[in-house]
Amino acid sequence: MPNDITSVHVENDATQFTAAFVESSVSTRSAFVSNNLFADVASAVLEKICRQIEVKTVSANQIVFDEDQLGDCLYLIASGSIKISKCGKEGRQEALAVLGPNDFFGEMALVDNEKRSAQASALEETVLGRIDRQTWDLLLRFAPHEVMANFTRSMMQRLRKNNQRFIQEIGAMTSAFASALSSPVS
Repeated sequence: MPNDITSVHVENDATQFTAAFVESSVSTRSAFVSNNLFADVASAVLEKICRQIEVKTVSANQIVFDEDQLGDCLYLIASGSIKISKCGKEGRQEALAVLGPNDFFGEMALVDNEKRSAQASALEETVLGRIDRQTWDLLLRFAPHEVMANFTRSMMQRLRKNNQRFIQEIGAMTSAFASALSSPVS
């Protein structure tokens, strides 16, 4: 039996999307079951959770959410890639991270109830799964240890990458500064 896919217009985080909702929980489960957030979560729990995931396809360069918007969900990445960025010098978006399949983003809105701290945009056509607060709470009720371990592991990996990137940038700035100091003034 083929999946029943319907294209509908959805408004989320004050951004409008054309989203494809996959009405078959088997298709939804297969798209997100390998997500890092779900590592070691029992298949019975995944069956319950995956029925609640809204599946969306966003096109290249489409903004998923903007910095300072209210957030009420997190997103799972099934395919494609997402750039996380902040408004930097001269109003340009400065990349903080690029996330790919089996990663997740937007979780801070569910943890601290604050506005979005960065912008998320698709680098290519990307299939996302939206987990709202109710589904997040359900996931935490049925698999708290697994989800929090996966969540913490992911945050630590991102922190390590950012630390390495910071050290590389400091090194490059220090080298440029030393080179400028060693050059004679004309």
